[in-house]
Amino acid sequence: MKISVLGGGRWGTTLAVLYGNKYLNDDNVDINLWIHPESRTHHSSLADYVSKHRHIPKRGFRQVKVPENVSVSDNLEDIVGSDIVISTIPSKHLKDYLLSLKELDFKVFVNASKGVIDDKPISYALEEVMPDRPYAVLSGPNIASEIASNFDKSLVKRARDFFNKSTETQPACSVIAFDSDKVDSSLFSKLEYNPCLQLHRSDDVKSVEYCGILKQAYAMALGACIGLGFKGNAVANFFYLCGKDIKRILKHLKLNPEVYDNTPAGYPDLEVTYKFGRNGRFGRLMAKYGFKTAKRKMKHDCVEGLRIIRSMYDLTTEKNRHLPILDQLYAVVYEGKKVKDAKEDLVYYQKSHRIRKYLHRKKQRMLKE
Repeated sequence: MKISVLGGGRWGTTLAVLYGNKYLNDDNVDINLWIHPESRTHHSSLADYVSKHRHIPKRGFRQVKVPENVSVSDNLEDIVGSDIVISTIPSKHLKDYLLSLKELDFKVFVNASKGVIDDKPISYALEEVMPDRPYAVLSGPNIASEIASNFDKSLVKRARDFFNKSTETQPACSVIAFDSDKVDSSLFSKLEYNPCLQLHRSDDVKSVEYCGILKQAYAMALGACIGLGFKGNAVANFFYLCGKDIKRILKHLKLNPEVYDNTPAGYPDLEVTYKFGRNGRFGRLMAKYGFKTAKRKMKHDCVEGLRIIRSMYDLTTEKNRHLPILDQLYAVVYEGKKVKDAKEDLVYYQKSHRIRKYLHRKKQRMLKE
């Protein structure tokens, strides 16, 4: 069996380390990590650096060793013959590789990044370019540095665990979604690695994918709440309202809203992202310093939520759709509205909406009588 991971960032390297350790003593399994040939560090290509030093030069990852059974390459053709190809390439760059991937021979494509291509989930683009290729989605609350820390054997890490009296593995959970008619069910056991990465199974690929997409935009809104100084009760209330918005969009798209409540790709992923993820951090900076300053401070980070806000706004624009949080996010990001003004408008909207609902129910009762 051969597993190839596309992308040499934190998430891609973490998955390569994860499966390298899982199959460390299995000579029948090959693990390959592909890194973009133009990625460079320390005056050399990143692929050569990782191949030589067996780690990526990023904060929190220098002590996480890439196992020797993981081959590192910058040649995309090295994934030929793979049973599983896992892509962590950001969606805004993945489009450039789809035609190249189409020409290569491999069995199953697993998308582990969350984003849109031409305002649609990645699965739609793959259906157009590679309609016969089996496809799966790996989604959930995955903080790469936390998963990678399970393989940090450095003296500093051991000392920290000793003083914190913590030697337990930090488990992560995700959902793997695929069509069982096209993908062999053994994919689940091949990609699960207890307790570091616990997987849950789903057949609803589109709903899981949209949950992973939408949470990035709404994590930004929740991050803005933290930046504005909201306390626990207010954040919890807003978290609930974000969930209602997400489920309305899923219903609008004729997908299953229960996926948000019943899988790790829903509210668990949203909570982790707004607290620890890039989009939540961007929201906090946006509330404190404004949109332009936040964008400048995070210019080296891939904040997918910005593109997703526009895509979801355009996709759901129609009368009576009732998505107040998405509307205010769009106004802040693309129309220059201040975050504080958006907050005031949201509060007013919620009050007026409750009044309208009360009057509507009263009218319905009067008509029945």
